[in-house]
Amino acid sequence: MKTYFKIVIMWKLSFLLLLLPFIPNAYGQYTEYSIHINSALFAFSGNSNASSSFVDDYPSPPGNYISNPYGNNFTPSYGIDAQIQRVNRVKMVIGFQFGYELLRSHVKIDAVISDYDNSISPAIGGATLKMGFFNLYPYIGHRLTTHSLKIDLSIGPYLGFNVSNKEKSTIKLKTATGSCCTLSLDHKIRNPGTDFGLRPTMTIYYGHWGISTSFSYGFHNHRKSSERAYGKHFSRFITLGLVHKATL
Repeated sequence: MKTYFKIVIMWKLSFLLLLLPFIPNAYGQYTEYSIHINSALFAFSGNSNASSSFVDDYPSPPGNYISNPYGNNFTPSYGIDAQIQRVNRVKMVIGFQFGYELLRSHVKIDAVISDYDNSISPAIGGATLKMGFFNLYPYIGHRLTTHSLKIDLSIGPYLGFNVSNKEKSTIKLKTATGSCCTLSLDHKIRNPGTDFGLRPTMTIYYGHWGISTSFSYGFHNHRKSSERAYGKHFSRFITLGLVHKATL
């Protein structure tokens, strides 16, 4: 129920921010539009995330799968966002950002455990969990100015609506004489649900160009929607982006 109310409040705030361009500009106020192309480092945080895991060789559906794909190793990820914001005469910033992020989590694979005979085979490889999210991010902040730079410091809640999930891995089994038998896994996993959290951001502009960095601290436990791993799994990611803006 608490999650439901948080989502409703986010939607209402997002709708109000979307109306910003249609409100007449008062003296000293202006609207800015920008595009952000981001790179990111993503990982899971919680009480049972792992840097390594194993393949469970299961005789019935879902078949072979990674026991715990929720990695705590920061993994390169990507995103693109569109942003609109209003800056008033006292340098207060109110804005709204929406876009798409491809978040990747990685674990090392060091064994294959067979449920047929309970045998354990050493292995070398890795597994990557890829999750696509459509994001909404309303925020509020303050602008600092120097002779040539504009620096926006802002914070706000974000909502991430999951649109894709895929788990992909390549593993080589180890033997006494070396490696053999490559095992590849590539399949969809269950929708992790709607992610939500808090995101502080800093953007530095020089003319129409800028750089932006943020840290996203997720509150949604991905374990609740998982058919596998136990415990708690929260999203954590750092972004660094290139920004181009226009002012009206």
